[in-house]
This record gives sequence, structure tokens and C-alpha cells, in this order.
Amino acid sequence: MKTSILIIVAALATGILSSPHPASPVLVERKPCYHASTCSWFGAAKCEQYCREQGGQNVGVDRMEKCNLLNQKRCCCTA
Repeated sequence: MKTSILIIVAALATGILSSPHPASPVLVERKPCYHASTCSWFGAAKCEQYCREQGGQNVGVDRMEKCNLLNQKRCCCTA
């Protein structure tokens, strides 16, 4: 009796673990980060000023992205 229950549980676990997850995220390719600033907690708030210093009026803020597990961010400017 114990053996048959163990076999049934093992078969169910194998079936559940081998089936694909329906909500698996699709990896999205990121754009390269031009004129990246250093990673910090407070410097990312001044992205517009940083990007202006890097390339004048033609360079704008593209995005802010996370740098590490400490939730620090950096500025990415447009090329």
C-alpha cells in the first residue's frame, strides 16, 4: 500500500514538474546604454542634468535602469 502511494505521488510530481509553465516571461532584448552614469541611489534623480553635461542639447534621457541588487539606478542617455 505504501509503495503504490509513493509511486502515484512520484508520477504526479514528475508530471507537474515536467509540464511548461503557462505564464513564463519572454526575454526582451534591451537597448544599449549610452553615456551611462555611475550607479547610485540619489544621482539618478538628476538624469536630465547629467545627460545635458555629456552631450549638450542633442542628448536626452533615454531611461533609468537598475544596476544591482541594492536597487541603485543609473541614467542612460540617448546617443
